[in-house]
Amino acid sequence: MTPDEQQHQPTLFDAPARLSAHKQGNPMLAVYGIGPEGTRCESCDHFQRMKYHDGTYMKCDLRTLTHGAGSDHRAKYPAWGKFEKRTT
Repeated sequence: MTPDEQQHQPTLFDAPARLSAHKQGNPMLAVYGIGPEGTRCESCDHFQRMKYHDGTYMKCDLRTLTHGAGSDHRAKYPAWGKFEKRTT
Protein backbone atom coordinates (compact mmCIF):
# COMPACT_ATOMS: atom_id res chain seq x y z
CA MET A 1 0.00 0.00 0.00
CA THR A 2 1.38 3.37 -0.95
CA PRO A 3 1.64 6.22 1.59
CA ASP A 4 -1.11 8.05 -0.34
CA GLU A 5 -3.47 5.06 -0.02
CA GLN A 6 -2.74 4.85 3.70
CA GLN A 7 -3.80 8.46 4.17
CA HIS A 8 -7.19 7.81 2.53
CA GLN A 9 -7.95 4.56 4.33
CA PRO A 10 -11.57 4.75 5.64
CA THR A 11 -12.07 4.45 9.37
CA LEU A 12 -15.01 3.59 11.59
CA PHE A 13 -15.63 7.31 12.04
CA ASP A 14 -16.08 7.80 8.28
CA ALA A 15 -19.06 5.44 8.14
CA PRO A 16 -22.45 7.15 7.79
CA ALA A 17 -24.53 7.21 10.95
CA ARG A 18 -27.41 4.72 10.91
CA LEU A 19 -30.69 5.82 12.41
CA SER A 20 -32.92 3.37 14.16
CA ALA A 21 -36.34 2.65 12.61
CA HIS A 22 -37.88 4.80 15.34
CA LYS A 23 -35.81 7.83 14.35
CA GLN A 24 -36.52 7.35 10.64
CA GLY A 25 -40.28 7.19 11.05
CA ASN A 26 -42.84 4.66 9.89
CA PRO A 27 -40.96 2.19 7.65
CA MET A 28 -44.18 1.16 5.89
CA LEU A 29 -44.75 4.60 4.33
CA ALA A 30 -42.18 3.83 1.64
CA VAL A 31 -43.98 0.59 0.75
CA TYR A 32 -47.67 1.54 0.90
CA GLY A 33 -47.71 5.33 0.90
CA ILE A 34 -49.42 7.74 3.26
CA GLY A 35 -52.79 6.89 4.78
CA PRO A 36 -55.66 9.24 5.61
CA GLU A 37 -54.44 12.69 6.60
CA GLY A 38 -54.18 13.33 10.33
CA THR A 39 -54.49 9.67 11.33
CA ARG A 40 -52.00 7.77 13.46
CA CYS A 41 -51.28 4.06 13.72
CA GLU A 42 -52.78 3.96 17.23
CA SER A 43 -56.28 4.36 15.74
CA CYS A 44 -55.82 1.53 13.21
CA ASP A 45 -57.34 -1.91 13.60
CA HIS A 46 -53.97 -3.54 12.80
CA PHE A 47 -52.16 -1.81 15.68
CA GLN A 48 -51.66 -4.22 18.60
CA ARG A 49 -50.29 -3.92 22.11
CA MET A 50 -48.71 -7.25 23.07
CA LYS A 51 -47.86 -8.06 26.65
CA TYR A 52 -44.77 -10.16 27.27
CA HIS A 53 -43.32 -10.73 30.73
CA ASP A 54 -43.26 -7.28 32.37
CA GLY A 55 -43.46 -5.23 29.18
CA THR A 56 -45.96 -4.12 26.59
CA TYR A 57 -44.77 -4.01 23.01
CA MET A 58 -46.55 -2.22 20.19
CA LYS A 59 -46.77 -4.08 16.88
CA CYS A 60 -48.57 -3.84 13.56
CA ASP A 61 -50.09 -7.16 12.55
CA LEU A 62 -49.36 -6.42 8.86
CA ARG A 63 -45.61 -6.28 9.47
CA THR A 64 -43.38 -9.30 9.95
CA LEU A 65 -43.20 -10.14 13.65
CA THR A 66 -39.59 -10.70 14.70
CA HIS A 67 -40.18 -10.91 18.48
CA GLY A 68 -37.58 -8.18 18.81
CA ALA A 69 -37.20 -4.42 18.61
CA GLY A 70 -36.99 -4.60 14.81
CA SER A 71 -40.73 -5.09 14.51
CA ASP A 72 -41.78 -2.61 17.21
CA HIS A 73 -44.25 -0.08 15.86
CA ARG A 74 -44.90 3.37 17.31
CA ALA A 75 -48.46 4.43 18.13
CA LYS A 76 -47.73 7.97 16.92
CA TYR A 77 -46.44 6.93 13.49
CA PRO A 78 -48.47 8.57 10.70
CA ALA A 79 -50.91 6.02 9.26
CA TRP A 80 -49.93 4.31 6.02
CA GLY A 81 -51.88 3.07 3.00
CA LYS A 82 -53.26 -0.09 4.66
CA PHE A 83 -54.93 1.90 7.46
CA GLU A 84 -58.27 0.49 8.66
CA LYS A 85 -60.14 2.48 11.30
CA ARG A 86 -60.37 0.65 14.64
CA THR A 87 -63.88 -0.68 15.16
CA THR A 88 -63.83 -0.97 18.98
